[in-house]
Amino acid sequence: MPDPNMAAYDEFYGQHLPNLFRFVVGIAHENQYDESCIGSGVLVNLNGRHVVATAGHCIKRNPRIFYGETIMEEDKDGNPCFPHASRVRILKKDIHPTLDVGYLEIERPPEMEMTQDQLSFATPTGGAIHIIGHPSSRIEIDVTRREVIISRCNIATTVVEITDSYMKLDYPVDAVRYENSAFTKGHQFPDAPGLSGGGCFGVTKTQSAGLDLVEYKLLAIPYQWHPAQRWLKAVPIKHWFDHATKSL
Repeated sequence: MPDPNMAAYDEFYGQHLPNLFRFVVGIAHENQYDESCIGSGVLVNLNGRHVVATAGHCIKRNPRIFYGETIMEEDKDGNPCFPHASRVRILKKDIHPTLDVGYLEIERPPEMEMTQDQLSFATPTGGAIHIIGHPSSRIEIDVTRREVIISRCNIATTVVEITDSYMKLDYPVDAVRYENSAFTKGHQFPDAPGLSGGGCFGVTKTQSAGLDLVEYKLLAIPYQWHPAQRWLKAVPIKHWFDHATKSL
């Protein structure tokens, strides 16, 4: 008998994940020790303004936006730099004063943006939450070609705790991976660094007049994880929205 969970994975990866990937960009930045880091962000259109919703710590120091499964090159001194074509021009940067969220206003989006009505302020009541970002553990380095390939990934999980200021998500060890047009079990989730600033998405499908209606909602922005206790925290998108609309 076919595994119903695998059927659900097949539908999500075939129909929905390619669309969700289009909303997510990568953000290169430095930490407080001047070390090169990778984060993520979500493209959002707010009243005609193009912004990248992200974690505040991903844009504090020298943020640079790249898009898709982009090749990151190194300069002559071995420092990461980006091909000119992958750059996205940043017009403004703003960070929430107390929560670890912020935004970059950009000149134009490189791909599809979420609209304001796709930002969900409702408390999740069930179903999977899909975290999409650029985990640093998935970076592939080609020393010979002096290239670094940075890939997005999706992690499906569930809520374990919700407060006004954060959403705590389960971060399991075991994962299902989609490779070579097939799903296989027995894999481990990638480490969470690099997922900060990405999107926590919900996907719903309802029927109306015999048609399937699919909705993609942005629920929260991840900013922290605990490797031993296996949880990830995210700021509910309402706090990001309130801050962004006041400061834009």
